[in-house]
Amino acid sequence: MGIDPAAAMAPALTQLYRAARAALLASVPAFDPAEIAVLRRDFAEIAKALGRG
Repeated sequence: MGIDPAAAMAPALTQLYRAARAALLASVPAFDPAEIAVLRRDFAEIAKALGRG
């Protein structure tokens, strides 16, 4: 996803993206709107903290 491996936050972002990907893929055979809502909130909070939301 274009993460600079030298960046200080690279490990945390990689972990977040992997967890989000896993949750989305798990939702394909059995859609869980609550799980998707949690993901959306997480990303919205991060965007807000970075001044982008």
